[in-house]
Amino acid sequence: MTVFFIRHAESEGNVGLATVTPTETKLTAQGEQQAKDLLARIDFKPDLIIHSTYIRTYQTAKPLAEKYPDVPVQEWQNIYEFTFLSPSKYKNTTKDERKPFIDEYIARNDMDFVDGVGAESFNHFLQRVDETIEKVSKFPETMKVIIFAHGAFLRAFRMRLLGQEVNIKSFWASDISMKNAEIFKFKK
Repeated sequence: MTVFFIRHAESEGNVGLATVTPTETKLTAQGEQQAKDLLARIDFKPDLIIHSTYIRTYQTAKPLAEKYPDVPVQEWQNIYEFTFLSPSKYKNTTKDERKPFIDEYIARNDMDFVDGVGAESFNHFLQRVDETIEKVSKFPETMKVIIFAHGAFLRAFRMRLLGQEVNIKSFWASDISMKNAEIFKFKK
């Protein structure tokens, strides 16, 4: 089994634009081009294409799904971005405007803290990551799967695979990150 994880292409939030909610953040024109450019970098027909419930992963996966219309496409509920700030509190804000609240969250270092409606604790986030590791490990050995997900999710996924301690401080200090439209290969 080989799973290719791809971080979504460049989004409005990645370039510092104000975002309404994490789920509704769309790709930029550059991100749409990055999604199309992925076709030249994927030199095989996958057996399955998966994306999160967020629009930007769907938009990133769309060119590949259109190239292979007979390949099943699934939307997985548990591979969404780590939403540690309550979306309703920070609606129509930029990452720079949220920075003091991000710093406060990190300094709090409370693995069970939930900021409000629509937010999740760090422990819940890690539970989703672990569930995904378990789920993809059960794919048949010959299967080739492409999963479109998010930067924070993929950072925690890779840290877990490497056996690194994952807590709030180590997570933010980690140099394991992925650029937009970057591919990470996981082989069982």
